[in-house]
Amino acid sequence: MNMLMQLYLFTFKIDFLISTVDDVVKRSACLTTTDTKVPQRNLVSYTYQRKPLFPVNAVRFLTIKRKVICSDPSSPWAKRSIKYLDAKNKPQSVSNNTARQSVTPVPVNTSTPNRTRYCSENRWTTVMGI
Repeated sequence: MNMLMQLYLFTFKIDFLISTVDDVVKRSACLTTTDTKVPQRNLVSYTYQRKPLFPVNAVRFLTIKRKVICSDPSSPWAKRSIKYLDAKNKPQSVSNNTARQSVTPVPVNTSTPNRTRYCSENRWTTVMGI
């Protein structure tokens, strides 16, 4: 392939990648916020979007039905929902007094000893694992 053709293909790939990234951002970005409120038990997760990368500051809530709700981060409902999701997704700490780990002891000697058996030709033979 000549150099001009390689340069053309490289430019095409770069343009394609940039337009793809722009499309993903536009499709997934909140352009405005809404006052929609759903029960907190229907929320799965949230992410922040901030200016200048996105058009508006917003909290993007994902519901169990995979719908996105764009909320104003300063709204009381959004703040309560963020606290709810943080508490719900927080890893549970285990107290030493309330939970015990089950441990099964492992035998110290796990190797199989050599066994000796008598052969019909009056010779002693060592056989592993019999």
